[in-house]
Amino acid sequence: MNRKEFMEALRKQLRYLPKEDREDAIGYYEEYLMDLDVSEEEDITSIVGQPKEVVQAILADCTEKHYEEQKEGGSAKKSGVMVWLVILGIFAAPFAFPVAIMILCLLFMVLILAASIVFTVLCFVVAIILAGAAALVGVVWAGSIAQRVVCLGMGLAFIGAGLLGVVILVELAKVLTRGIVALFKRVFSKKEERV
Repeated sequence: MNRKEFMEALRKQLRYLPKEDREDAIGYYEEYLMDLDVSEEEDITSIVGQPKEVVQAILADCTEKHYEEQKEGGSAKKSGVMVWLVILGIFAAPFAFPVAIMILCLLFMVLILAASIVFTVLCFVVAIILAGAAALVGVVWAGSIAQRVVCLGMGLAFIGAGLLGVVILVELAKVLTRGIVALFKRVFSKKEERV
C-alpha cells in the first residue's frame, strides 16, 4: 500500500471521529509520511502498519485524551464524545462485530432501564404536585377554617415534596448518566486490555 492509498484508507476509517481529532491525526500522519522520505509508490505498511491498526491506536489516544479532559472537569458534550469514541473503538477491533452487537444490546437494555426509572420517578413527582394543587383548590370549597388550614397545609406539603422530588430526579439522572459513561469506559478499557 503506497502513501496515497494509505492516507485515503486512513481518512475513510477516521470519518466518524470528531473533526478536531480527525484533522490532528491526518495532519500528523501526512507530516510523518513526508518525513520518512519514501517514494510515492513504496509500500509503507511495513513501516507504519495497516490502516486498521493505525486507526485503533488513534482511537485509543483520542479516548485517553478525552477521558483525561472529562476527569478534569467534563461537560455533557465531552461525555457524549467519550461514548462516541468508545463505540468507534469497539467497532474498530477485528473481532468486534459480534461482541459489539452483544455489548450494544446490553447497553441498550441499561439505557432503557435507566430511562424507565427516571420516567417512573417523574410520573410520581407530577402526581404529588398535582395532588398538592388539588388540595390547594380544596381550600376554596372547604366548609370551615380548620378544613381550609388542613387543605392549605396538605397542598403546600405535597407541592414541597414534589419539588423535592424534582431535585432528586435531577440528581438521579446525573448519577445514571455518570454510571452509564463509567460503564462505557469500563467496557472499553477491558477491550483495550485484550487487544
